Amino acid sequence: RPGSYFENVFIVGKDIVVRSEHGPNVTEINAGQAGACVVFEDNPGSSRLAGFTLTNGSGKPDFLNRGGAIHSKYSAPIIENCVVVGNMVNGDGGGIYTIHSSPVIRNNVIRDNEASWYNGGGIGCWASSPIIEGNIIELNRTPGNSGAGIMLVQCELATIKGNVIRDNVSGGE
Repeated sequence: RPGSYFENVFIVGKDIVVRSEHGPNVTEINAGQAGACVVFEDNPGSSRLAGFTLTNGSGKPDFLNRGGAIHSKYSAPIIENCVVVGNMVNGDGGGIYTIHSSPVIRNNVIRDNEASWYNGGGIGCWASSPIIEGNIIELNRTPGNSGAGIMLVQCELATIKGNVIRDNVSGGE
């Protein structure tokens, strides 16, 4: 239902669909800087997240707080038609972070997120096989060495196509 939801959503060990009724303009998950907005963990199938604004996330609370809005570990989520904006982590993946996952990240706006310590201001992927297509990825930042828009490390089967990637800033040496 439309509204602002101040919470952290954990989707662990099950495949479900979490979808807003009327889209991201009227439905928001706000993590209140108390962790990631949504965490997918140990989901072998394809859970789906669609139609939300995801904001004010600070990452999954591990030692690096990766994935401001969305953190995916050992999962294969479908993330589509979302607005990922205004998230900040002290690790990788200011907006979205995946590790050992096979996410489909499709038709989203990923804007104004920050990885304040490492890399991947918009999206950070480690040892994953992401499909990243049809997104607008802009105005994301990292003081790290690379990947203000997208950072891929050990992602040999990554597919990146049909995205608009612009005005992202890396401050690396």
